[in-house]
Amino acid sequence: MTSDFALMGRFDVDVDDGGSAFIPFEWYDEMGKPKVVYLVSDAHERCLDLIPKELFDEYVSSSIADVEEAAIRDRVRREARLVKVDDSGQINIDMNLRVFAGINDCVAMVGSVRLIKLYNPDMLATGNEISSADLERMLDVFEGS
Repeated sequence: MTSDFALMGRFDVDVDDGGSAFIPFEWYDEMGKPKVVYLVSDAHERCLDLIPKELFDEYVSSSIADVEEAAIRDRVRREARLVKVDDSGQINIDMNLRVFAGINDCVAMVGSVRLIKLYNPDMLATGNEISSADLERMLDVFEGS
């Protein structure tokens, strides 16, 4: 696998009753068709992080001076689940992880450069909406700068 890839965009992917879902082919290919990835609950959002093994190994073995960030890294190391990826890019999302992220029969996979964030599509849509009034206020602030 190469670390030169950049995963960007969003794909809504079906999840079957057993938790199986497919990594979008272009991302699976870009990641070097990994045989395993890690899945872990995100420390900051109600979503899951799908982390390529190479990136995961690099992260958990890194030296982190910030105490809060080091605690997050230690939690990730403890809670991450190694997940097999079949030759077609199919993974199985554990039931406990699906419950945490509110994932049911569809998952929004969002590219986050070197990892993929997995969201309940309904929660992602409502969580990212900006009201017209908020947009106007933000534009006023930028125009006033």
